[in-house]
Amino acid sequence: LYTENADRRNSSGKHTRGRAEVEKMYETLILNRPMRSIPPNWQISFEFEVRFLRPDVAILDGFYSLPDSRRGIFTVLATKENGKWMMAAGRDGGIIN
Repeated sequence: LYTENADRRNSSGKHTRGRAEVEKMYETLILNRPMRSIPPNWQISFEFEVRFLRPDVAILDGFYSLPDSRRGIFTVLATKENGKWMMAAGRDGGIIN
């Protein structure tokens, strides 16, 4: 999903650079989460608006909803590379309610 030189900042401000580091960050996040805390068929839903800055660059601003009814906010900068849309930068604004 991420470009080779992507970056991501989580809601606590931690900045991760490069696809390999972003993947490692998600792997650590998932492996450190107790399985008992993840309900069966757990899903996150997303709603967002897309604005094209150029034909190959878009910004997505939106919300994610967790199964426990909490909602968070995010922004993603996406670029089209070799015909595929990839995330070049992501910002998690955290839970808003």
